[in-house]
Parts: sequence; C-alpha cells; structure tokens
Amino acid sequence: MRGIIISIGNELLNGRTVNGNATEIARFLSQTGTRTIRVETVPDLSSSIITALKGAMKDAEVIIMTGGLGPTHDDMTKGVLAEFFEVPLIFDEAVLRKVAERYEKRALSMPEIVRNQALRPANALPLENQWGTAPGLYIQAENRHIYALPGVPREMRGLMKAHIIPRLRSLGGAAVGQVLNFRTTGISEPLLFETLQPFLKGYPDLETAFLPSLEGVDFRLTLRGENPEILSAEVMKTIGAHVYSREPEGEIAAVLGEMLLARGATLAVAESCSGGLIQDRLTDIPGSSAYFLGGVVAYSNAVKTAELGVAPDLLAKHGAVSEPVARQMAEGVRKRFGSDWGMATTGVAGPGGGSPEKPVGLVFIAVAGPEKNQAQAFRFGDERRPNKVRSAQAAMWMAVRELRQTIVKRA
Repeated sequence: MRGIIISIGNELLNGRTVNGNATEIARFLSQTGTRTIRVETVPDLSSSIITALKGAMKDAEVIIMTGGLGPTHDDMTKGVLAEFFEVPLIFDEAVLRKVAERYEKRALSMPEIVRNQALRPANALPLENQWGTAPGLYIQAENRHIYALPGVPREMRGLMKAHIIPRLRSLGGAAVGQVLNFRTTGISEPLLFETLQPFLKGYPDLETAFLPSLEGVDFRLTLRGENPEILSAEVMKTIGAHVYSREPEGEIAAVLGEMLLARGATLAVAESCSGGLIQDRLTDIPGSSAYFLGGVVAYSNAVKTAELGVAPDLLAKHGAVSEPVARQMAEGVRKRFGSDWGMATTGVAGPGGGSPEKPVGLVFIAVAGPEKNQAQAFRFGDERRPNKVRSAQAAMWMAVRELRQTIVKRA
C-alpha cells in the first residue's frame, strides 16, 4: 500500500516547530508494509488542506493527517473533512463522556470550549485517545483509509500504536514490505556498512537503510518476498554482537532491565559527566523499581569521595577523569546501595575543560559486578549534550554485554 502524510499547522511552516511527527508516522507505516510516497505540510487554511486531500486521494490508499483536532478556532481539520466528504458535523455524546472523565480524574473543571472535541464528521469513526482529549478519526471512502490524528507527538504516537498499526496490518499490508529492524550500538555507520558488505552483495535488490543517531545505528531491511527468518539469521550472524534490540523502538534501557530481571539482579548507578541521564532513562521504563535501586550524581570530587568512597589520593594522582576513579565509583555505588551491579561514568563533557592529556569527549565508564570490575575509555565528540547521550548509551551497552556473559537465574 502507498501512504501520504499531511501535516497541518502554521507553526510547522514558520520554523517554530520541527515536524518530527511525519518522520515517526512514516516509520510506523513501514512496519505495516505501507510505503510513504509523499509528506506534505500545509497551513491552517481549509483550501490548502482540501487541495492536499484531493491529491492524496488520487495517489495513495492510506492517508494520515496530523494537527488541527483541538477545540479552538484554528483547529479546522474536522470541519474540512466534513466539507470534503459532504457530510455534517455531529455531536458524539460518547466522546464527550470520555473527555469529561479525563477532567474528572485530574480534578479539573472542563472549559465549555472543550465540548467541541465531541464534534466529528458523520462518516468518521472516533478513535479513543487515552493520552489527551482530542479523539482521532478514521474514515473509509473510495477504497481509501483516512486517519486524522492530534499533532501532540505523544498522542499521535499512542493512537498510531493502539489503532492504526493494527488496522493496517489486518489489511495484509505486511506480507510484502515487511521490515526487519536491527538496532545497533557501539559501531559506527561506515564500519557497520563495511561489516555487512558480504551479506549485502548476496542480495543486491534488497531495500536497506542505515539510520545513525547519537545512540547508535539502526539497520533496516524492507522485504519484497524474501524469507524473513533466513535473512534475520544471516544478519544476526554478521552483526549480532552489536544488536541490542530487534524492535523498531526498542530502548537499550528496557533491554538492560529485562536482563536484570531474568537474572534476579539489581543495579545502582554513579554518574558524573552523564549528569543523571542514565538514571532518567532507566526509570522511564515501567517496573524499573524491581531492579534499579538508586544512584548518585557525583559531579564534584568531594561528592565522589563522601558518597562513593573514592580515595582522595586516587583523585590527586589520576584525576577525576580516569579509569581508576571510574572503577571506584562503580564499586562504591554498588556497595552503597547493596546492588549486584554498579555502573559509573566520568569524563569531559565539554565544550571546555579539556586538556591535551584529557581532551573534550574523553569518557571513562566502569561496570562492576559480583565477580569483576570492567572499565573502558571512550572518545566522543566536542559537544556537551551529544557526549552525555553517548556516555549513557555506552554505559548501558557495557552493562548489557557483561550481563550476556552471566547465567540466567532459573526458577
């Protein structure tokens, strides 16, 4: 199936908001075998939206619209859809009850204008939005599947996962165009490409994509009738040592958590240059309290000594950014919290503070377990935020690699 994404909003055209929704939607569509052939961004203007709809109805079977579903005067998507399909807007009492329940749960008074959220085109099926007050809409017309979603990324994402992906998959779109995902880390895009060359030469017509980010490189294959089991096995044989997830949105923090749970193990974290980012990502995972005990952001040397037991003479001899200090931080946080595993980061995040001996981007990471304390030096870049993100990712990847070597606890 072919897909077209129509993003609605003046804010997307004046540079104030980045259109990340379109990228995410295209990725979601690829999971269903739907090939995105066009992304259009239009202003909050009914004539522009109608023109985009007319073109999309000619060219694609799946149309995803985002934005303009709120209750205010500039939210015109529902009215435009009603006009386009020549149907009235109707008031849906069931939708209003759902919206009212959300306000009641938060002990808030519902403004009168919010009642507009219960309006919908007569030919549209409302899609329950558990993440906000604007329901999504689904219209089937002329063998086309039209979806209208809120522009709020979290709400769009939730509706795509809960409603649209299952519906499109039920149409059989994943039979051709099935996507295999391999999320890798700890290997650069050029080296990953080079490593995969023998495999890729054997499948010259295979559609591939290398998608680098601060956290690693996603490698994706779009199948055109090939056997997914055979291809998966070949890819994993080649780069499996660098793959941490096969899910398109698989998070390394979730993978680490699953491994700790499987082993009945616990973790504590000591962070300097990553500034608490590891702990933030770990606690983003529901149920992480079962294995993550706590952590310390030990930014100053005094805190490293007082809270983690790092020896002052060690700091004086090697400096805070050093392998011995990283090891003591990991072991110190492990002892402090009584965890099975301890993890630590210390480095020069930048953009200043570096030296010829310890340049910006130099980071030491240690992972201490019941039997050994592993440490490794990394050289990242010159920018502060990317260095923090890469440090957090590398630390969790080190922990995953260490846990892969431990025995899974059996009931």
